[in-house]
Amino acid sequence: MQLYAYEEVDSRRRQIRLMTLHSRETSDEIRVTLKNVTLNPKSPPSYEALSYAWGSAQDKVPIQIRTAEGIKGTLSESIRRLSKRYRLSTHQVDWRYSSLEVTRNLAVALEHLRYDHKPRALWVDAICINQQDLQERSAQVQLMGDIYRSANQTIVWLGPDEDNSSLALEILDDLGSKIRYDYYTYTYPPVGKSENDDTLANNKKHLPWDQMEWASIRRLLQRPWFERLWIWQEVMLAHHVVVVCGFNCGPQSLGENPLWRPDYRKDVRAVFQEFVLNAIEETQLLKPLLLCDLQKPLPNAPSWVPNLPDSISDRVLDFLEAAGDTRARAMYQGNGILEVSGVLLTSIGDIVHINTPMGGWDNSLYTDLPSELRRLFPLISRNLESDLYPGGGSLVEAFCRTICCNRFHDDDGMRASYPQRFQESFDEFSRLLKVSEGESTEPNSEIYLSNEFLESRSLFTTREGYIGLAPLATKSGDHVSVLFGCPAPIVLRPTDDGSFLVVGQCYIHGFEDGAALLGPFPSAWKRRDRDGDRYFVNRATGTRSLTDPRLGKLPDGWGMVSNHDDGWYAVFEKLSTGEWTFDDPRQTPEAIRALGVDLRTISLK
Repeated sequence: MQLYAYEEVDSRRRQIRLMTLHSRETSDEIRVTLKNVTLNPKSPPSYEALSYAWGSAQDKVPIQIRTAEGIKGTLSESIRRLSKRYRLSTHQVDWRYSSLEVTRNLAVALEHLRYDHKPRALWVDAICINQQDLQERSAQVQLMGDIYRSANQTIVWLGPDEDNSSLALEILDDLGSKIRYDYYTYTYPPVGKSENDDTLANNKKHLPWDQMEWASIRRLLQRPWFERLWIWQEVMLAHHVVVVCGFNCGPQSLGENPLWRPDYRKDVRAVFQEFVLNAIEETQLLKPLLLCDLQKPLPNAPSWVPNLPDSISDRVLDFLEAAGDTRARAMYQGNGILEVSGVLLTSIGDIVHINTPMGGWDNSLYTDLPSELRRLFPLISRNLESDLYPGGGSLVEAFCRTICCNRFHDDDGMRASYPQRFQESFDEFSRLLKVSEGESTEPNSEIYLSNEFLESRSLFTTREGYIGLAPLATKSGDHVSVLFGCPAPIVLRPTDDGSFLVVGQCYIHGFEDGAALLGPFPSAWKRRDRDGDRYFVNRATGTRSLTDPRLGKLPDGWGMVSNHDDGWYAVFEKLSTGEWTFDDPRQTPEAIRALGVDLRTISLK
């Protein structure tokens, strides 16, 4: 059987190909027909889009493409008009079959998705885009947002039914029907008849699943689909999503649109580098650096370009606000050099590696964690001169906050990031440190939060006595930096030419909320985050402010406009032009230098 030859598609006129997946009753073989259609928002074509993991390119199988004899590529409009004019059924058309190789994973998906007695219209990238034509691939990728947005629904194919996946889907579907997401407290309270379910309402109690059920969920979430970067676009643009695993399916609801328009004509390194530079320019933030990990680098790429397929699922520390409300000051100098503005805060001293991968799923973690915490604390404190922490409070308190990256729901309700409260977690941690050998070490749930942040990280100390969490690749002598527009501190490694390598994001206790640039908050003040809005509260007086109390008055020629109807945020106005901006003129590099901060230009390579 000859190989299939694609008919050209005119991407400039918003043309795409759709495939008709023919039913099982027509053939035991997988057969499809391709046709060109135009993406017209006023009258979009009817189809479903497929979101899936391609699988190994070395493991391919053929499928059959059906075309009309004598017509190159798809069944043209002329053939359809002639068939209708002369009342010919499709069985009277002389069909020709060509071969197209697809990955085995896609072939398995198509076998599961095709109907018994009727055809199904689908858009599948590996088939509907000519993968051998780099120019077409690049042009069609620019339309992918509209393709997923215009589809009747998006089908998420997780793979065949195995490893108790049916059980996992049943559990997650049942849980999803009993809880809702609370944007104000970042929690999942029970709803409806489940409101009085103490297992769901009490975060100190474990969910009532046995080891086999936990294992089925873990294996489901470890499937390749969840590791793909593209899923952010594919599911977030969809009107409706159906998750399919084997012959089991269930609806999901999603939204929002990520940023990325890669050019397939470029190599992976160039595509990812372009993504980082575009993201920085569009957002004025250095958030892509939070995905960098020198232990898992992208080959032949600068260290500030993350290896996205390996890092996209890592837990990012974007809630720390280490650089306050500053905007990125970044300039690409060519030859892989990115210049940024920031502060070299301190140097890494001792490194203490954390044992065992604490993924948060295995039941064994419940007994491993207490002993590991009791091992870590003496190691991290052995070379420190005092039981007091340089940033205030005790060393024990600082350690407790560090292993959880200070992600607590404070007693005063100022930071509703997690349901755990600090005092309860601190009391539990203090109890575990005092447990003697042989005593029960089963911890309460307050301490479980730490496993989310200890995984794939090391503890470190600095010469000043600060402690923190850093990537596994961190070495003694590396620098902790706070960079303009970067939510978390970044570990940098100096090189012989004066530039730095990005090791990865880190947490250093005492330097959240812009403390490296503006100093600590006045004792009565605290930042408050609610549903994306940020403001500041004086706990002694109850006063609210849209502006950071550590900042002085606005410079001459500037004013501030506030909005309290749609949320709490500040907008700044340049009075001479009437121009509005979210950029606080008191947090420019010039203004920060005027505060005595040793702000410098740092070259990353």
